Amino acid sequence: MVDSIKDKSGRIVGYIEWSLRNKFGIEDMKGEYGWIGDIWIHEDFRRNGLIRRLIKLPRKRAPNAEYVYWNRAKYMTKHGKRKSQYSIKDILKEN
Repeated sequence: MVDSIKDKSGRIVGYIEWSLRNKFGIEDMKGEYGWIGDIWIHEDFRRNGLIRRLIKLPRKRAPNAEYVYWNRAKYMTKHGKRKSQYSIKDILKEN
């Protein structure tokens, strides 16, 4: 699925492509893992907390998701192409 955020003029300033997966990595709408396939934020909006707002969009549709994971960028030589996994509560700083 793709969710987006628009500015006051109706232009898209950020989007997130995501799907829910089960513990085996297979797409499952009742899964507890959110896979982020792609995320983009316009450079003028990167310091406005937009990343948290983007992650909250799928959270509303899939409240049972507990973790989110994605592939690190190719250009990050320190980590290579490892997957990153985080608790959604940690990212959103929920209790």
